[in-house]
Amino acid sequence: MSNFFDAVEDKLLYQYRTIGTAQQLAWLTSLMDTGKIFCSHIRSFNDPFESLSVLSVSVDEIEDFIATYLTDDIVTKIKSLPTPKDDADIEFEHFYNGYLIAAFDELIKNLEECREEASLFNDSAYHVKIKKHQVFKVFNARINELLQIGGVACFTQDPENPTMWAHYADEHKGVCVEFDLSNLSKKKTESLRGSLFQVDYSKSQPADACKIIFQKLKDDKHLSTGSLILDFRRQKMSPWAYEGEWRLATSRRGAARVRVHNGIGPPPIKEFDIVLNYENTPSYEEFLSYQRQGKSILIVGMLNRDILSLDDYDKLLRTGQFARPTLGKIPSFLTKPYFHDFVRPSKIILGYAIDKDVKHMLDKTGDELGIATYQQKIGEMGLSKWSSNKKALEQSLRALKEDPKD
Repeated sequence: MSNFFDAVEDKLLYQYRTIGTAQQLAWLTSLMDTGKIFCSHIRSFNDPFESLSVLSVSVDEIEDFIATYLTDDIVTKIKSLPTPKDDADIEFEHFYNGYLIAAFDELIKNLEECREEASLFNDSAYHVKIKKHQVFKVFNARINELLQIGGVACFTQDPENPTMWAHYADEHKGVCVEFDLSNLSKKKTESLRGSLFQVDYSKSQPADACKIIFQKLKDDKHLSTGSLILDFRRQKMSPWAYEGEWRLATSRRGAARVRVHNGIGPPPIKEFDIVLNYENTPSYEEFLSYQRQGKSILIVGMLNRDILSLDDYDKLLRTGQFARPTLGKIPSFLTKPYFHDFVRPSKIILGYAIDKDVKHMLDKTGDELGIATYQQKIGEMGLSKWSSNKKALEQSLRALKEDPKD
């Protein structure tokens, strides 16, 4: 796997964006202002095989697969994976393990039911194989639920790819955003180093996560469910290689921590993202929104009953515990899109067919935030860029003074 900071010389990344709706435009201006980038849910991507495990074991191979991989030793290893604790934060890895164990328990239970039914109804050997194969299909579906956790932001190193402009920038009516990662702080660079990676293109995709999991356990290799999810994020089929894609995919906590402080001693405010009290009382819906974002929450004393109903207050008290993995019920905030702290854009390239009013707004926003905007134009030599706002003009004039030949 290529590391961006070691593999890319100019440290520039580009993201093509459609801005055909008010929300998409708001996300872009927010990115320009805050550097928070939108990470899409993986199922919203246009590749149907994105982060998808496909069971590769055939009906005829299923008995041998069970004999090879469902040994007592492997069962013990799966059962021994660290899982969430009620008295500490739920780290994402432990939550994923809890879900994997629950899926494995379901697999064993379903296989046992297959054996009982086969004995009861005197099924043929091939009929039994088909049933067992169906059981593993269910297990694979559970693993696919796990692989959907988190979000992804996509980039490329090529701002002039006409296919990308057509597919991802609304046929030149959108933009291409430039990010310069050359002058990041050491802390910021290290925080992105493990989560910003290049996509690997292969003809052999999609992979079989079930086989990968069992093989790692059989070979006595460390099984990291978080790493498994990221590994599937890295893989795409070779027809998509023209995108030259880099991805930002960060890990997420399994659940929000909620604590109700009883008023004895000083509250540990620094340990929590959000502190709720009489002067800061959200509605119950807002509280659930905090949870979906994975925020750790401290409730201090009594909340404002003028805002919060008695019923909702009782609900809040009951949430002072940790979410636990339940089959088919992965917390929604883990699979929904989210915003991640990235970097503010260094340049915005406007498509040649962009709406004039939108162009004017982005030019003005860029000047206010110190971000240059350039627009494409069509000439005899094809597409080229020309200065759009004052910031871009200043950059062009400065470059001309530094090197008149340009």
